[in-house]
Amino acid sequence: MADPDIYHYSLEIVPLDCNFVPADSAISAVLKLLEVKCLDNQQTDQWSHTHIQLVGLIDPLCQELICPSCGKKDSPGCDFFFPLVEMLSEQPPDESDVEMECCGSTVKVLSIDFGDKPKFAKFGFTINNRSEELDKNTIVEIGDLLGCPVAQFVEEELSR
Repeated sequence: MADPDIYHYSLEIVPLDCNFVPADSAISAVLKLLEVKCLDNQQTDQWSHTHIQLVGLIDPLCQELICPSCGKKDSPGCDFFFPLVEMLSEQPPDESDVEMECCGSTVKVLSIDFGDKPKFAKFGFTINNRSEELDKNTIVEIGDLLGCPVAQFVEEELSR
């Protein structure tokens, strides 16, 4: 009998300003807040990068985006997303342009609106083993502590 699929969940919290990196004291304050808000098995990791990164997984079969050039909401599929992800593994998103399938315009990758997820960021928090979002008041409080509003989304990965 085959092993059942096992899913790993994590909650990602990132600043809405993809270039924002908070002060160490603000990071410490948020980590203390999250200790109170999260369960024992939900470890919080803080991460940062020198360049902006794509945070979250793209599901090429159902990922929607909004074109920054023509405003069309579209699900371009694998032929668009696989080359995009490959390109982003080789160069930072703030230095990347892509041709949009909907209108043929070349746009900055950072200008593409992916909706709820994924997001671009240099800094963020990952809460492991959490499959639900934090309440809105907590998210506002985290943004206030950091000095920048934040977004949150749950990531689901299949582990085999």
